[in-house]
Amino acid sequence: MWLTAFVLKSFAQSRGFIFIDPKELTAAKDWIIQHQKEDGSFPAMVVSAEVEMTSYALLTYTLLGDVASALPVVKWLSQQRNALGGFSSTQDTCVALQALAEYAILSYVGGVNLTISLASTNLDYQETFELNKMNKKVLQTAVVGAFVFM
Repeated sequence: MWLTAFVLKSFAQSRGFIFIDPKELTAAKDWIIQHQKEDGSFPAMVVSAEVEMTSYALLTYTLLGDVASALPVVKWLSQQRNALGGFSSTQDTCVALQALAEYAILSYVGGVNLTISLASTNLDYQETFELNKMNKKVLQTAVVGAFVFM
């Protein structure tokens, strides 16, 4: 993004000295506009090295057994993934997936044991669901009144 903007600016300034095809200027300008957000800002581009360095930091946290400090790192890394599940390069993808896998192993608590309680504000509706090893694949449902808002 920023390289395209810099080249566009440089070419526009050079028009008085050398021939610059106006179609090239228009194409670059249009490309930049297509990537601009509605609020006028541009998406932040994550550099491959940032993902890789962050992944090494996550590996360090997992080696130290520090799940709490690792969690924000995991969240940030997860947000950097592309539509195919990888990152921007082969190297950062390999390191990031290794780090995320190590975190998953460290943070796994084994088994499912969860109680979910739902209640309306005036307590005329209450429901409790138990999710455990025996029923984790069983669909549990409840009838909710017509005037329940979430």
